Amino acid sequence: MKVEYIFDGKPVGIFIRILNDVKFELGDYPNLAGCLIKRLVTQSRILKEGSSPDLSICCLCFENGNQKSKFNAGVVVAFVP
Repeated sequence: MKVEYIFDGKPVGIFIRILNDVKFELGDYPNLAGCLIKRLVTQSRILKEGSSPDLSICCLCFENGNQKSKFNAGVVVAFVP
């Protein structure tokens, strides 16, 4: 997964791009690069050229928002569902 954007809100979210066409379900302790995330995936409303939805991007929320500093846009990170 590739980091697209970090949303500094409540809760702190991270927009990621799914790099391969794999479906996944979140397990009991999902994490992104070792940082726990909430068991919730939100589909973004980002559009591709031509106004079709970009379904390869979704948003995850951190259990601990302070962990956002470990991530930078454009970096590929490990995801454990």
